Amino acid sequence: MNVQIATAAQEQSSVAEEINRSISSIAMVADKTTHAANDAVSCTTAIQTSMNQLKGLISRFKVSNR
Repeated sequence: MNVQIATAAQEQSSVAEEINRSISSIAMVADKTTHAANDAVSCTTAIQTSMNQLKGLISRFKVSNR
């Protein structure tokens, strides 16, 4: 009986370690995703600023209806 309890305790410890590694991996992926999303927001903001500047420059041109 003691051997069974020791074996079960070892298996439980192994499973707990595997769960811990999995959770750590998930946390790393979530962190990378957060950084990528923040980069995307920064790029989108920069593109929007450039578009607004371009719109301002284009608005200076006049087109005739000939």
